[in-house]
Amino acid sequence: MTLNIPGRTVADNSPEESEGFLRKILDSMPIVIFACDLNGRVTMCEGGGVGGSGVKGIPLLGHPFWEGGEDLSLLRRHFAQALAGRSSSFEASFSDRTFHFHYAPILDDSGAAIGVSVVGLDISMQQVAEDENRQLSAFIASLSHELRTPLSTVIGFADLLAAKKAGPLNAKQEHYVNYIGRGGQQLLNMVNHVLDLSKVKAGRMTIESEPLDAVTATRSALLQVAPMATAKGLELFVDDGEPTIRMVVDPQRLQQILLNLLSNAIKFTPAGGLVTIGVAQEDPETTTFAVGDTGCGISADNLDYIFDEYRQLGSGAARSSEGAGLGLALSRQIAGLMGGDVTVQSTVGQGSCFTLRLPSIFLAGQARREPARSRGGWGRPVRRSSAASG
Repeated sequence: MTLNIPGRTVADNSPEESEGFLRKILDSMPIVIFACDLNGRVTMCEGGGVGGSGVKGIPLLGHPFWEGGEDLSLLRRHFAQALAGRSSSFEASFSDRTFHFHYAPILDDSGAAIGVSVVGLDISMQQVAEDENRQLSAFIASLSHELRTPLSTVIGFADLLAAKKAGPLNAKQEHYVNYIGRGGQQLLNMVNHVLDLSKVKAGRMTIESEPLDAVTATRSALLQVAPMATAKGLELFVDDGEPTIRMVVDPQRLQQILLNLLSNAIKFTPAGGLVTIGVAQEDPETTTFAVGDTGCGISADNLDYIFDEYRQLGSGAARSSEGAGLGLALSRQIAGLMGGDVTVQSTVGQGSCFTLRLPSIFLAGQARREPARSRGGWGRPVRRSSAASG
């Protein structure tokens, strides 16, 4: 093999220089590469993961490869499979590190196995980072849970005062009480988002399956956000051209996603603007919900991370809106748990359209379907419905 070493021409590279340069490349990477004979004895050992893992302290050359591992039977079993001509991949502890190993047979010109190659990627630091993320998520979930009770109490007493159960209020007191109630509800919504996101990450979010009418679910979600839209001076439109669209899905999680998308559209649309929602079946297997707005729109750069957790748009009206940047991230992850996805199309200064695609029939416990990301927002025209006018 001849390598083009930086600063040198190919003709200048001697075999020794090429080999030395290749070894430097391997030593800079968190990998190990072993070549073993038919008996498993190591005949070559290279890679940055070798020194970084302390494996060099074990006399591997001339010794069976599995002597450095903790699970001897696992390493031997995959070695035997490779000798039989079957490649395999798995994770195993080796010395003081964890590697993702790939075994493959080494064949001669006749196709007969003469040994086994082993390539391992050191994933120890990745596992440490994942453990730290899990601990942080658990702490945030615990803290959020502790906030829920006092927040609910504050909201409850604010509602009692607003209903004048404790006596009449003057105009200024009524304004303050309503402000307390709205602020408490916003904070409680953020806490609930954090708790749900922690459940998703821990694999503890429960997804149910129940038959429902997607048209009814859409109109129900729209009615729930109608007061918010009215207070902001927005128009609501719904496309209910199809009288009934049957689905089997989690009703609570579907409502959660639709409310997140609608609330987001209302939040980023200025007074006098328009928010629309529609539902249709693209095909017998897929039901599509689309939430559009005439808001500020999202730049192409922001589209790259709009679904990231704790991310908000950088400036302008979007930045002045309340929220922790969890609604869209949570919506996409919940959609994924139901075999679907959330995508977006947007033009700055014109508005955005968020599209939720779900399988028309999703049975709880079935394998997650890979989200379809190839198509953009659903673009059927919408018409006004009296049920949506708030």
